Amino acid sequence: ALTVPTPPRPHAELAEPVLDSAPAHDSILTLENVSYHYGRRLRGVQPQPVLTGVSLRLQRGDKLGVLGRNGAGKTTLLRLMAGILAPSTGRVSRAAGVSVSLLSLGLGFRNDLSGRDNARLSAMLQGFSRAEAERSLGEIQEFSGLGDAFDHPVKTYSMGMRARLGFSTALLNHVDVLLI
Repeated sequence: ALTVPTPPRPHAELAEPVLDSAPAHDSILTLENVSYHYGRRLRGVQPQPVLTGVSLRLQRGDKLGVLGRNGAGKTTLLRLMAGILAPSTGRVSRAAGVSVSLLSLGLGFRNDLSGRDNARLSAMLQGFSRAEAERSLGEIQEFSGLGDAFDHPVKTYSMGMRARLGFSTALLNHVDVLLI
């Protein structure tokens, strides 16, 4: 079940998401009453709420779509689900051994590293050993279609090349939850 209350500010409104549920006993990612505020309390300026009271439970096989205007908190929600951000209040939890990857154009890529080095680093950050990461590099290179550019710095890549590298890395590292 998914509950997304109306946030306090009109520009932070989230649309009702689409959720395709599997049996309740197979929960792999859960958000419980999660809120997130940007900013710090400095000289009387209060942190701004982005998400307030979001609760959801994802099971294997679920597909979730979140729609909303610019500034509604869609990317913040994905970053919370991926564990990149910690909620201001509430709890984000995942089942033991579940891997989550956020695919965003160039998110987490180091521009000074090659596609190969970024793919290796991404796999290791997802919990794979160096040896496991190394074994997947040929398949990632082939699937991405980057050819020789796989060994060039990512700063030389077009946005399309970055997207192919990110998508290939996420898919071929066999993550349980792919956030796009």
